[in-house]
Amino acid sequence: MKVLIIATYAGISGASHSLIHLAKQLKYKGVVPIVIMPGSGPLEDLLNENDIKYKKFRLFNWVTPIIGYHSLKERLKWSLKRVINFFQEVRIFFFIKKNNIDLVHINAITADWGYIAAKISRKPIVWHIREFLEEDLAKRFWNKNKALKRLGKANSVIAISDSVANKYKRLIKDNEVIRIYNGIEYNDYDSIKNEIFQKEYLTISLAGRFVPEKGHEEAVYAVKKLADDGVLKVKLKFYGKEGQESYIKKIKTLIKQFDLENQVEFMGYRNDMHNVWGGTDIALVCSKAEAFGRVTVEALMAGALVIGANTEGTAEIISNKYGLLYEQGNYISLAENIAYAYKNKEAAIKIASQGQKFAKEKFTAEKNAESIYNIYEKLL
Repeated sequence: MKVLIIATYAGISGASHSLIHLAKQLKYKGVVPIVIMPGSGPLEDLLNENDIKYKKFRLFNWVTPIIGYHSLKERLKWSLKRVINFFQEVRIFFFIKKNNIDLVHINAITADWGYIAAKISRKPIVWHIREFLEEDLAKRFWNKNKALKRLGKANSVIAISDSVANKYKRLIKDNEVIRIYNGIEYNDYDSIKNEIFQKEYLTISLAGRFVPEKGHEEAVYAVKKLADDGVLKVKLKFYGKEGQESYIKKIKTLIKQFDLENQVEFMGYRNDMHNVWGGTDIALVCSKAEAFGRVTVEALMAGALVIGANTEGTAEIISNKYGLLYEQGNYISLAENIAYAYKNKEAAIKIASQGQKFAKEKFTAEKNAESIYNIYEKLL
């Protein structure tokens, strides 16, 4: 079986890691995955590292930021990009024919590349929904009706959480939306022995793109509140490098204003986050909305205590049983949960242990790939 996987982003994101993990697991099942990616980017390095074949095409996403006026010039640019995408679909069609592709799997809904080529070549389409779109990415479709219509004509639509599935079940009238949780490679976490709350200071980590939707600002305010309340031995570490420069500047200004330079650090991008989580006491997930929460599951698997916002995918995963939930948008609530864990270490360790066991049983890459492979077999 040969499967063409359409990567809708050439950078590194949760969707990118999910694509890599899926492709690796499919190879164990005898599937030959071939990836199409929209130009050069860090994803290329991951594909090479894992010996996954790929082809680069210049392509443009069919989403645009929600906020901001879309001028006539921008709309004309999008019209030109649509024309380029159409001609690239012709190239993808011939690529499908030349490589004897059996099925096309589009990795996210931020683009529809491969849809036309698959339809013309009469190949089944599996379409993954890995995002809410408006709520988590602050983006929308250029043409929502067209996008939903195409999703409705896919042979199978997969959502990565019940929260995402529930949203799109209401929007996609002509298709079933199946929930399959993302999978994490268990081997990366099997040998980690994370003894949380044993160090002199509390290590708190937050990973993700530097955009307002991820809640870095909320975390800084919470650390300031903890400092004001006398909980001084706290280190907040931000991991990641992509995002909005203006937002990064805003966060750094806030840190300086609050005199927290010794307590808040920017650690940059790491490709071994399992080791980061293995040295973390508390993992923060402050997002306004997480479609699933790969970071949440990775931190759980490493034995860290997850404190997350009480929204969407985060609440769905930890549900105040495998981590602690705080009121999203309320930094005082976040600070109170951190202080509770700090002052009630035995209870916090027990919750983290339950979360680790749950994550390792529920969210494996093998389970994810098995469920998706069964869909492939059914369609073929």
